[in-house]
Amino acid sequence: MAYENSCLNDRVFDEISGLTIQQFYYPDECPKRKNSFMSTYIGIEKECPAPEPFGDNVWTISAITGLFFLSFLGQFIFAPLMPTIKGELGISNVEAGSLFLMISVGSFISQLLSGHLSYRINHHGSLFVSKLLVGLPLLWLLVDRSMLSVRVVMLIVGMGVGLHMPSAIATITAMVDRQDWGKALGLHEIAPPLGSAIVPFLAVLLLDYLAWQHIIAVVAVIVLTPSFFFYRFVDCGNFPGDPPVRQLLVEVLSLRSFWIMVVLFSLFFGGVVGLYTMYPLYLIQEVGMSSEQANSLVGLSRLTGLLGVFLSGLIMDRIGEKKHIFLFMGMAGLATFLIGATTGVLLMIMMFIQAALINCYPAAGFSALSRTVQPHLRSVITGLAAPIALVIGGGIVPTLLGFMGEAYTFSLGIMVLGGLMFISPLLVLPLRLLNVLGDGC
Repeated sequence: MAYENSCLNDRVFDEISGLTIQQFYYPDECPKRKNSFMSTYIGIEKECPAPEPFGDNVWTISAITGLFFLSFLGQFIFAPLMPTIKGELGISNVEAGSLFLMISVGSFISQLLSGHLSYRINHHGSLFVSKLLVGLPLLWLLVDRSMLSVRVVMLIVGMGVGLHMPSAIATITAMVDRQDWGKALGLHEIAPPLGSAIVPFLAVLLLDYLAWQHIIAVVAVIVLTPSFFFYRFVDCGNFPGDPPVRQLLVEVLSLRSFWIMVVLFSLFFGGVVGLYTMYPLYLIQEVGMSSEQANSLVGLSRLTGLLGVFLSGLIMDRIGEKKHIFLFMGMAGLATFLIGATTGVLLMIMMFIQAALINCYPAAGFSALSRTVQPHLRSVITGLAAPIALVIGGGIVPTLLGFMGEAYTFSLGIMVLGGLMFISPLLVLPLRLLNVLGDGC
């Protein structure tokens, strides 16, 4: 495919596939386009933003982070309300845990299809649609709050949550210089601990005045309103994603590093989403706390996750992704094990420490995931690895924890999870990260 009047023609060799990506850069003096790339791969032509320093994009990344935060409001609101929902619907711990599997399955479906959607409406449009799928279904529970409706709503919410990550990672890594990925992705990863910290307090504040379905409706309004402002006023992600055609899927699925990252992300999601969703039931049924005490403790403990996110972005840029993952995943696993092995004040302390340590992982994890492939595969690999991992860590893990709570104890299930997390850093030893990356998206 030929381009006229290109100021710089750059061919980048893909170390994994053995194929060549054709890229064209247009600097400021080029009359055709300014500060952009044109890249083509397997016939897909797209204009990409030129990478810039983190400081030049901090407000745009903050807006994307705000959208990510809204996703977690919609996803996490069910966890502090689950004891109330469980009592009203008359379901078991296993059934309560399986409800969160619906969110993970929805996320799995949407992330597999995310490339097709972002290819047609760009990453910017995909980010907006993701919030519509999170917010609008929550309003349905005002009409019908049966078990079937809760399952369907959580499935669709999961689809909305899943659409965010591939487009967000592709947008951020395309617009920010490689050496600033740690800070940029670290800022983006503020959203999960912030959302998981605020949601329990919101539930505690409103449960005395509103029914659980009305609280969920309030969250729906909070999610939807800012999303329209983002779509109208924030300019980012105006380039298409790559649909997961067979050639791209084969490339990604054949990578050993891809499967290593799937396992690591599964344990990460298990230590964050899986554990978080079952905390209220564990603390109320097994530890003996009241609903208000349990939700307040969970919310407060999540605040230390913000510290972990800030530190991780700075540390990762200095020691690299592999050392960072090895260090913090291992320590987070030990802290998770101790949550199940301890009681009283020590249990509470471990909850705070675990939240800080586990939230050090995602910035390094997504940066490493992005470095296992060339830019044209970023949205594809994120759209495959994250949903598989979320089904395991955010869906199967809470279901298994619920089973352990029924058959044995929640604490034993948490100790098993912590043990697996503790030994998982050994997987980074054979992990292969690319040192030569092409620019573009």
